[in-house]
Amino acid sequence: MRDMVTGAGMIDLSLRRTSTQRKAGRLLDSWIAGDRRRLDDELQQWRDGKLTEKDPEDEGREELLRCLVEQMMEEPDLFAPRSEKMHLGVWVDLLLHLAHPELAEPAAVLD
Repeated sequence: MRDMVTGAGMIDLSLRRTSTQRKAGRLLDSWIAGDRRRLDDELQQWRDGKLTEKDPEDEGREELLRCLVEQMMEEPDLFAPRSEKMHLGVWVDLLLHLAHPELAEPAAVLD
């Protein structure tokens, strides 16, 4: 097992990432890099049912990711400009949230 503390004294959070975070991160990374082939490969793994690893405590996020992936597989052009397909930007934001929940801003408190 890797040392969780790096030489700079930072804690390595990658060891604590859930399978949902890892899967969402791979999709997000390939998409924002503009790597069509890698994104297609990631989506193909979902089609083939190869991404079966699940964390029981992360069931709701896994289901949300699965639903998002189904929508992505139906979209003919995932690389269209946001001005033409605004939902693509929402999907990117959702993948970012699923891959990196630690970056989410706390919700505003209502009076």
